[in-house]
Amino acid sequence: MSCSFNTDESLCGAVHLAPDNKAIVPVKSLNEDVSTYLKSLKLTTKNTGVFREWELICNRGGIFSCDDEESQKLTVCPKHRNELGRSWQGARSLTCKHPNHIGKRRSAANPRRVNQVMSEEIYHHHNAVVPIGSGKFITIIMT
Repeated sequence: MSCSFNTDESLCGAVHLAPDNKAIVPVKSLNEDVSTYLKSLKLTTKNTGVFREWELICNRGGIFSCDDEESQKLTVCPKHRNELGRSWQGARSLTCKHPNHIGKRRSAANPRRVNQVMSEEIYHHHNAVVPIGSGKFITIIMT
């Protein structure tokens, strides 16, 4: 089984806190509620109920919709789970990441972060992934 989020720029692996853990798990098995974490970033989600870890990882990995059969095939390694989940480094960024906003990037005192709806809209209109919570965007080439 290989990680669905492995790329040439971001190879799979372990995390520094658990260097021996290299187990790849099905993404759908990550059912922990991350709503409190998202609220700590001052974010809201489409649904007012529970937001699961697997949904957050998929969004930040550029997977916005897939059917149940396809989602059952997605897997994640410890490194990508860490990078796309709660330990995501983009949470520290306070600058705008919208692909059409040009000019000097300045830190905002009270940043408005990209929420779930914005993230999906930016992807569908600009073919760019701007993860929930904002962060660097990745240009996606549609085939």
